[in-house]
Amino acid sequence: MNKYKDRIIDEAIQLFMKQGIRSVTMDEIAKQCGISKRTLYENFQDKEELLVNCVEKIHEIKMKNHKEIVKTSENVIEVLLTKIRQLMKDASQLKPSFHKEINKYYPSVAAIQQKYFKEFVANEISSFIKKGIKQGLFRKELNVEIVTGLLIGQIQYVINDLSENSKYSIVEIFQTMMLSFARGISTNKGIALLENFEKNNSTNF
Repeated sequence: MNKYKDRIIDEAIQLFMKQGIRSVTMDEIAKQCGISKRTLYENFQDKEELLVNCVEKIHEIKMKNHKEIVKTSENVIEVLLTKIRQLMKDASQLKPSFHKEINKYYPSVAAIQQKYFKEFVANEISSFIKKGIKQGLFRKELNVEIVTGLLIGQIQYVINDLSENSKYSIVEIFQTMMLSFARGISTNKGIALLENFEKNNSTNF
């Protein structure tokens, strides 16, 4: 990757997330990067190609962060609640129309999003639930495949539909959804850890 490309992607991510995709022009991206429009088009054929690179980088960052959270957490409840805080932080920095615009106007990018959910998110959630069952923190009678599908469906519903049409903030929606999900699949031992974590980290919820 040349000296411009990575910087262009980083700047474009920030603009797309804050302003939405359709409202951001290539002229604005070039200006934000301090480069000419010609240099921008030498690196990316059009805005869709740039958006593809942006979404792929966002996914890379999310996967790296997830692995770090799993590595540094003592149990799945801590993983789950740390992920909730991360989701809330990400949601607060994202224009609600971001994902909806991808689905409506950029099918190639939407396909990348679906692949990410199918190949990474689904596998990680399934593995996470199985680990929680072994730790005695999630209910052993859970159908892992069904629970995984339900959680992914809820997340996609929030980011694609509910967030833009609700009187509540996306942060509040994610918090309510994820905490309700956590309680629903947890054993008494898991719920105790959940309540203790919430109590000691009250400023983050």
